[in-house]
Amino acid sequence: MENFSALILSGGNSERMHFPKPYLKFGTSTFIEKIIDTYKSFGTNKIVVVLNKAFCEGYWETLYLQIKQNAHFVMNDKQIGRAHV
Repeated sequence: MENFSALILSGGNSERMHFPKPYLKFGTSTFIEKIIDTYKSFGTNKIVVVLNKAFCEGYWETLYLQIKQNAHFVMNDKQIGRAHV
């Protein structure tokens, strides 16, 4: 099997949803955890997730720290408008 990486783009504001889409429940985990787990099951060497900085701090910090162990995260702090919390 060849080596490959994954880039998961989820750095938006979730303005219409008023809730971070990566943290939506998907069974017993979150949407972003399911995506990461799926890539890992295919043998992905490196998984990079771009996430809105607002969803890595404050109210969301505990969840972020929990999923941070399974991928490399890059925080998008270049938002137009502001993220809903």
